[in-house]
Amino acid sequence: MAPESFEISEANRQAHEFRLRQIKGNHLRSAREIINYLIDANDCVFGHVEDFIVDDETWRLQYLVVDTKNWLPGKASLIDIGWVEDFNWEKKTARVDLSRKQIEIAPRFDPCDPVNKDKEDHLYDYYGKPHPRDVPIGPIF
Repeated sequence: MAPESFEISEANRQAHEFRLRQIKGNHLRSAREIINYLIDANDCVFGHVEDFIVDDETWRLQYLVVDTKNWLPGKASLIDIGWVEDFNWEKKTARVDLSRKQIEIAPRFDPCDPVNKDKEDHLYDYYGKPHPRDVPIGPIF
């Protein structure tokens, strides 16, 4: 029999289970986990995350590579990770406020071509989204 100091009271066990329910889905996950997540666009669920691109200076996940080959032959495009509103860990989806059509006709991503300033500008212009470098981080005095 274990010493009394190692026994867990029912109140402590319930408190621990409550804390686990609170943090469920909010803890750090591997970036690899999002591979194959479906894209939950604002009009349907389609395509999947095939890969991601990491900024080589900040090591920040910058883009998701979205593969739509199940809907379109061999088409891949990029979505800025900041446009993902939510990752649903249970349903394995990435929710974005973009339409299926926007993603379908987005500029084609070629993994052999570098993602440089011109490609980024073209991507943000296409989606009509401000480029993060153009958004002030804090108040300007």
